[in-house]
Amino acid sequence: MISDGYLVAAPLLVIVFLGTALGLSVGLVGTGSVLAVPVLVYGVGLDIHTAICVAMLTITLLGFTGSIQKLHLGAIDLWAASVIAVCGVLFAPLGAWFNKQLSPGFLLILFAFAVAAIAVGTLLPQRSSANQAGGSRAIISKDVAVFRSIASGALIGLLGGLLGISGGFVAVPVLVSYHRMEMHRAVATSWGIVAVVSAAATAGHVLGGQRVPLQETLLFLIGGIIGFEIALRIAHRFSGLGLKRLFAVAVLIMSVVMLARLLAG
Repeated sequence: MISDGYLVAAPLLVIVFLGTALGLSVGLVGTGSVLAVPVLVYGVGLDIHTAICVAMLTITLLGFTGSIQKLHLGAIDLWAASVIAVCGVLFAPLGAWFNKQLSPGFLLILFAFAVAAIAVGTLLPQRSSANQAGGSRAIISKDVAVFRSIASGALIGLLGGLLGISGGFVAVPVLVSYHRMEMHRAVATSWGIVAVVSAAATAGHVLGGQRVPLQETLLFLIGGIIGFEIALRIAHRFSGLGLKRLFAVAVLIMSVVMLARLLAG
């Protein structure tokens, strides 16, 4: 009986562990949705459509958890978050609709290419946030900032609904360059944006008829919260830039492996 119980419990513990790894990623580097879908597909065994919905639901909860804490500290720019989030909410259901029109194999290939592009973009040399903000101050008008915010919100919504990619990597550069935010404030603000847009993407999938396995989803969510709370308490011990580069390399390797597996199969 003990061995039978262990065999039943082991896969459930694996799901919690995978969720914890996702939560750690979100808390330490500000993103993790690019890991959620492959983890749910290859680690948990969900199909790609279900995995995207579960990923968005998990990111919604983690985003709201982080946002509430940062909101109490006054670290979130509500005006900037609202402009981007509203546009994301409008486009997320469209992304979810496109998701239903594509085959699982094509979605996985598209996801792998998108993730590879994100990883390469993260690894490319970038100007410091201070230089970006300083250079923007004299030449960027409020109208340009609003336009860029609208465009980035639309992109975040489409990516979230279509591929389950939350879009923090899009929001943070826009907030730093066009809203002249310091990096930590931009990351905190992006959590609020991601939470709202991911919720809209999740709703789009559910209203479109997508169903999620309750047990696996709940365990993944629990693991995500555990990992996220741990990350918030240890994040100050690590170099943000170093972690992001390590994360980007890992994600790039993962996308290459995904593509090789898909093309070979």
